[in-house]
Amino acid sequence: ALLRRLLGLGLPRGRGRLSAACRRALRSAALTESCIYAGTIRHRRLEPSNEFSHALALAYVDLEELPALLHGKLLARGPGPLRFRRRDYFGDRTVPLAAAVSDRVAELSGVRPEGPIRLLTQLRSWGMCFNPVSFYYCLDRCA
Repeated sequence: ALLRRLLGLGLPRGRGRLSAACRRALRSAALTESCIYAGTIRHRRLEPSNEFSHALALAYVDLEELPALLHGKLLARGPGPLRFRRRDYFGDRTVPLAAAVSDRVAELSGVRPEGPIRLLTQLRSWGMCFNPVSFYYCLDRCA
C-alpha cells in the first residue's frame, strides 16, 4: 500500500532494465533525484545470543530539491507520516543544509563541492526521530 502511495506522489522506485522507448519517454518527463530506498536491517549477536531483522526505509534527498519536496505531498513541515526537520541535521539550523554541508567540506578539504549534495537518512516518522547516522554525498558538477 505504501509503495502505491509513493508512486502516486511521483517518487521513483528501483526498477529493472527499461526498453529504449521507455528511456526516451522518461527523459522527457520531469524526474526527481530524490527517492526512497527500502530494505532490511539485520543484527546478530553471539553472546548473549540475539538476532533480529526488520524493514527499513531511507530517504535519499537531493538538497536542492528539498524546498519543492517540503511543499509537495510527501514531506511535511508539520506533523505527518514523514517529516524533514532542519534541526535534526548538520550545522546551524538557520543556514540551509546544503550551504552548511558545503561550507564544512570546504573548511576541511579546502575544496568547495560544485555539484549536487545529497543526503541519505531516516526522516522523522509520525513525529519520532531515530536517525543514528546520515550520509552526505557531495558530487561533482557532472553528476
